[in-house]
Amino acid sequence: MRIFGQKWRESQPGSGWRGRQLWGLVHQAGLEAVEVAALTVTITSYGAADAVAGLATRAAGAVKAGVVSQEEADAYLDDLRERDAAQRFFTGITGFQVVGTVPSAS
Repeated sequence: MRIFGQKWRESQPGSGWRGRQLWGLVHQAGLEAVEVAALTVTITSYGAADAVAGLATRAAGAVKAGVVSQEEADAYLDDLRERDAAQRFFTGITGFQVVGTVPSAS
């Protein structure tokens, strides 16, 4: 699933790796006084994580792309659901906000 995650991020414009690119993009755009803020949301339920991150959809995509077998995807999702049932499910999603100002035209 780690390999699939990488392939998924690479195939989704504006997703996954975009946060790592923001700093360079705002500087490339010529913005000044650049500030970065990160927000991490923690999720302790499989249902919530699936709703936010599309875990089952991504697993199906991994199967379709040939990155993992159906059995591997099923085992991965079963493990997450078992962790949830045992109150051991945990994940986090980090988002970035990068802001800057347009230089004054003098």
